[in-house]
Amino acid sequence: DRRGELKLSDPITRHLPKGIATPSFKGNPITILNLAVQDSGLPFNPDNFSAEKFPESYNGYTADLLYEFLGDYQLTNAPGSRFQYSNTGMSVLGHIMERITGKTFGDLVRERIALPLGMNDTQARLSTQLQSRMAQGHDPDGKPQPNMYLQVFGGAGNLKSTVNDMLKYAAAQLGLRRSKLYPSMKRSHRQFHSGDRTFGNTCMPWVDQRLYQPTDSRLIGHAGGTGGFTSFIGFDLKKQRAIVVLSSDRSVGA
Repeated sequence: DRRGELKLSDPITRHLPKGIATPSFKGNPITILNLAVQDSGLPFNPDNFSAEKFPESYNGYTADLLYEFLGDYQLTNAPGSRFQYSNTGMSVLGHIMERITGKTFGDLVRERIALPLGMNDTQARLSTQLQSRMAQGHDPDGKPQPNMYLQVFGGAGNLKSTVNDMLKYAAAQLGLRRSKLYPSMKRSHRQFHSGDRTFGNTCMPWVDQRLYQPTDSRLIGHAGGTGGFTSFIGFDLKKQRAIVVLSSDRSVGA
């Protein structure tokens, strides 16, 4: 938004190929902001997707399948009316970023966030050297799980990183590490919705997961997981503290 490449108020149709239909509700279109703050009304995963076939369904889900889903899906509530966590929405947002810039989502994150912050081990497609350092993931039963390399789903969780890199990111989010990115990061802490049964108060894309908030703290964070890994990063914005947890065991709650 600050670069002028798109506006948060833009309807998503503006940045997708001509002729691609997108859902709306009583004439209200989904905007870039709706995708970013998770209130687009799009479901957790597309309905032309089989999560049981893991990881093939995730790795093999293409832009054409996403377009097919968007053309058929009917929203049940107006965009912006309530928080609804959506891998689908994050995937659409990442795909739009790729279309605007002509670069992959992973390359964009590396170029615009990771490298400026000195996060040299954060990538989507790992170099040979980093592949040798990649931990083996495990499912909840302890069975080894393959790594994931997503296509159009990349915006929902394609990055690989280290605790040291993520602590650099946390320091930048708190303003402890000087960065030109801080104004945008601070903007992402703004609360958009409150009272969600699971996620509590929600931002862009941070949540407080209904945590008890001491008067001298403000706690927000985000968790994630794939077939063999879970992760969590959390911040105390007032006390300027952070925690990062990366696990190669899917049984660890995300």
